[in-house]
Amino acid sequence: MSDALVWQLVKKHSAFLHKQKGIELTKEPGNLTGRNCFRFSGLAHAHALDVSLGKDGAVYFSKKRHTAGRHPAKTWAKYKLTQHQRNGTNKAAHAIKSQSSGQFPVAYRGDLAKLAVAKYHKLFRARVNAAKQAKADAKKESKQ
Repeated sequence: MSDALVWQLVKKHSAFLHKQKGIELTKEPGNLTGRNCFRFSGLAHAHALDVSLGKDGAVYFSKKRHTAGRHPAKTWAKYKLTQHQRNGTNKAAHAIKSQSSGQFPVAYRGDLAKLAVAKYHKLFRARVNAAKQAKADAKKESKQ
């Protein structure tokens, strides 16, 4: 099915839709911004990107496989981003950029590369802040 047809089917009727204060938001996998529009839809596009936190607290980068048509469990290829900074460069951001806008075999979704990197930085900062808060709470409880 074409991307436009899938979008026409899911844009107003999806289990992931949430309406708040007159704005349509979505929690679908592959939607980097949460806005309900064709450009960011992970359901409608054959090529989609996602950056999310795993159950283990690590940040994962996912790409939608267009070849896994009849196997929903195999639709997303997940990559764990383990190295944040190394030798003055951000390895995880470089990996996201190269996977999303690379030339092999064709450009994947280069228009979403900056959004994916921005979401990675937000998730990484949130994970670090949560770890610091947990450490401070543990220290505070040990004093009492």
